[in-house]
Amino acid sequence: MADIGILGPVASDLARLYTWIAGVRTTLIEVERGRFDALAPDGKLELVEEELQVWAEAQAMADQLLPKLRAIATEPKQG
Repeated sequence: MADIGILGPVASDLARLYTWIAGVRTTLIEVERGRFDALAPDGKLELVEEELQVWAEAQAMADQLLPKLRAIATEPKQG
């Protein structure tokens, strides 16, 4: 992620996507470690629903970013 700025206007969306995916991953790790074991069933359901919403938003953003990233990757190199 150190050179993300070379991607221009796509950089901020890519950083946001990375953050969302990292957040979902962190939640999954914490679930595995038992952090949410004390939640009532309704609380666990809400947690899962919230994570699924974040994942759906991340997927939609990834779908929008992919063509832009492919275009950048296939641009002729200048210099």
